Parts: sequence; structure tokens; C-alpha cells
Amino acid sequence: MPTVETIIQEIKDEADFHEWGANRLLRLISRGYQTVAAGVFPEFPELPEIFLPSLESRTSVYTASYTLAFTSGGTTEIEAGDEIEGNTSEATSTVTSVTLDSGSWAGGDAAGTIYHTGQSGTFESETLTVDSDSDVATIAADSTSPVAYTSLPSDYQKRLMSVHSDTNNRNVEILPSLDVLLSKDSGLDDNGAVWWCCVVGDNLYYLNIPTSRETLYLHYWADPVATAIDFGDTPSAIETHLQVPVLKSYCLREIWRLKELNSMQKPNFAFYNDSLKKALMELARFTGPYATEPITVNDVLNDYYE
Repeated sequence: MPTVETIIQEIKDEADFHEWGANRLLRLISRGYQTVAAGVFPEFPELPEIFLPSLESRTSVYTASYTLAFTSGGTTEIEAGDEIEGNTSEATSTVTSVTLDSGSWAGGDAAGTIYHTGQSGTFESETLTVDSDSDVATIAADSTSPVAYTSLPSDYQKRLMSVHSDTNNRNVEILPSLDVLLSKDSGLDDNGAVWWCCVVGDNLYYLNIPTSRETLYLHYWADPVATAIDFGDTPSAIETHLQVPVLKSYCLREIWRLKELNSMQKPNFAFYNDSLKKALMELARFTGPYATEPITVNDVLNDYYE
């Protein structure tokens, strides 16, 4: 399978540009890789949107929890699954995650936010206990209430295909916009199980707000370059036999775009632009059209008779 180094050598073999060193070409290949993964090419309106099969992903997220800001954390680290208890209030709750804003647990000065669910009682200005370890962190007040959104997976790129509530064993309806979700509840503050959701920026908004944590499985297209691509890496999201044609054509097109920027005629740019278009057309044919969730006969009949 070709690596980034292979593609760089292919580019140099075809056109030796002394000002384009390996590191500069690496950045250009990375940009091309992300552009192809995004799958939309305004310069080629006849091309369908491309969905690379290897980027289909399923990941679980959790509905937002109560939050507690803490300071003076350490030396016992608070982790997901721990039960925290207020040393004075005796309020309890189960930790879902912890974010650290400053300091360290080992140093005894950790500060950040505890996300938790199933709170019983009311926390106050006090220290927290985990199991038999007391004074593991200090809080100043009770928790803030959950909100109607949670963060999308860090590698989310596009096209949320389905959302399934693992907690309640049923699908969650994906709505097209926040406006439509607001039509269900303009305040986004009704409590209950999650029935509807929509993507807004980097967040998944939903209704209703569960009183205890709900696990949602998301089916979506991931970003292949959430982590940086390097010389020895293989651009594996693109089909093997098209990795070199697609990325080499992209890079040579962009190089000639700059070199012929002030020229009336742009023969080299035009040549590699056409080469890229042909390679992308082949990629689109190979990957096939975007696959949607199957619609059952019962769903069709129910819609008809409603």
C-alpha cells in the first residue's frame, strides 16, 4: 500500500519543484486528504458527494450530566464510575466524566469540572469523599442542572445517519435543524427520555433531558485526519488503487495553480485539474452512492394511514 512518502516521490518524479520540499508537500497531501474525505467539490458540480466507506463510524455518547466545579483535587484521582459524597451534606452522585482545567492530581492542586448523574441530595460548600478517601476535592456550591446537548465525537465529520438509545433500546429521531427541535419544546428544558435530536455545530442537541444518564450510539462519517498524517502513514480512507492518482493529481493541481497564477494560459493547471476530476469520478463510482437506513413496510404504512 502506498505511503505518504511514496506519493511525494511520485510528485517529484513527475515535476521536480525545488521550492517544494518534503515537509511542504506533506502539508499539501494532508490538505488534499481532508478535502477528499469531506467529499464535496464545488469546482466539479457534476460530481456526487463522496462518502468513503472506511470512514463510517459508530461511537457512543452520553447525555449531559449535572456538573460540579472543583478545586484542590488530589492525590486520589476522581474517575468515571466513582460515587462522590459530600462530607457535610452527604449528597451522593455517580461520576460520568471529569475534565481537568489546571493543576494535577498528583500535586494535590487539580481543578476542573466533575460531570455526574443520579444525584441524591443537595451538595454545598464542602469537600468530597470517594469510597474511603475523604477530602479528594473541594466544591463551592451545589451542581448545575443538565443541559439539552452533549458534545459530538471528536472525529465527527458529517452526515449523522442514525442515533440509537442503548439505554431504552430504540431509535432516536434525527431532526433537520434546531428550529424544528425547538418546535417540540421552545425552552429545551422538559425532562424525560430522549426522543428527538439534531446536530448544531460540535454538539448534539436532544429532547427530552433524561434525569439519569442515557447512552446514545451515533452512526456517522468520521474525519480521517483528526490526528495528523505523517510520512510513513497510508491514506487508508481512500481506496488503495486510487490513493496515488487522487492525491498526486490534487497536489500537482495546487502547485500549478500557484505557479501559473499570473499567466493568461494555465495549461498545466488545466491538465491536473482534469486528472483530479477523472480520479474523483472513479472514486465516486467505486464507492457507490450514499447508503441510507432501510425503510420498513410498516413505517410506510404507518405514514400513509396517519
